[in-house]
Amino acid sequence: MSDKDSGDKQPWVVPVVVAIVGATSAIAVAWLNKPQQATTTTASSSQVSPSASSSTTTSPTQASVTNSSTASATSNQEVKLIPLYNWWSPSRADHFTTTNAGFNEGPDYQQFRTEGYIFDPALPQPSGTVPLYLWWSASREDNFTTTINFNGYPDYRRARTEGYVFDPALPQPPRTVALRSYWSPSRQDNFITTNGSFDGGPDYEYSRLEGYVRVSP
Repeated sequence: MSDKDSGDKQPWVVPVVVAIVGATSAIAVAWLNKPQQATTTTASSSQVSPSASSSTTTSPTQASVTNSSTASATSNQEVKLIPLYNWWSPSRADHFTTTNAGFNEGPDYQQFRTEGYIFDPALPQPSGTVPLYLWWSASREDNFTTTINFNGYPDYRRARTEGYVFDPALPQPPRTVALRSYWSPSRQDNFITTNGSFDGGPDYEYSRLEGYVRVSP
């Protein structure tokens, strides 16, 4: 081959090389641009998620506070303390202990002290308490307030539930005083009191611990 023939072919080589390089560059640029757009879209999506997650997390916290306040309010509404009064009738020689502040039955009962405060019987019974019942005996003309549910001898009939007192079988709660029961054979009278200095006259004998009552409402 002569030098002339080689020189005639050189003009064809340059355009081909330029075309190949240009096409390769275009493909490379297109490939690089495509992942960058996908990455930008993903990052944009992840920026929205924390905001939504934060909104969801706040809601249970607010619900917890609301439920706690509601539970506290409900608890306060369900617990009510009422006074436990003691009355005395000289003609019957009968003590009558009741939460009935409007009691005015004859013949000559007079209120002489407040023994403490117990839970209202109109509301659900609180845990750790026992009912305080009122019994009446016509033959003895005796009102008997007690936490025992006895057989009614000789003719005691349960009249009502006065309220709830702390269970005597459990440890004594703070801010309470013991409610004790006494019996007088000569008077045929049952008497309960929180008076720790009661001397038992004329012949009252200690019977039992009925429970514990609050010293203040």
